[in-house]
Amino acid sequence: MWTRIPGDWRVKPAEWLIKQMNPIADHRSQELPPNTGYGGGLTGDILCLHDGNYRRLNGDRAHTVAALKYWLPRWSDLGLEFVTMDETLSKTVEA
Repeated sequence: MWTRIPGDWRVKPAEWLIKQMNPIADHRSQELPPNTGYGGGLTGDILCLHDGNYRRLNGDRAHTVAALKYWLPRWSDLGLEFVTMDETLSKTVEA
């Protein structure tokens, strides 16, 4: 399951979506005790984004791409690690 669903399926400007994704950076700046995240000792957020529009196929995702262009370098600078769901699940089994 995800821990953050920012609502990128809504037709909103990129600035709105960027603001919705800000808690991920906020979480990184907080001191999190061990074993507070999914998968045992893992901490952090699982972000749920969409690749389409629930009303029609081939929906415009430009605002999602723009928000990721804004956040990915910033999250990386904060030391966040980006992994696939498969990698997350394998870390859960190892923990």
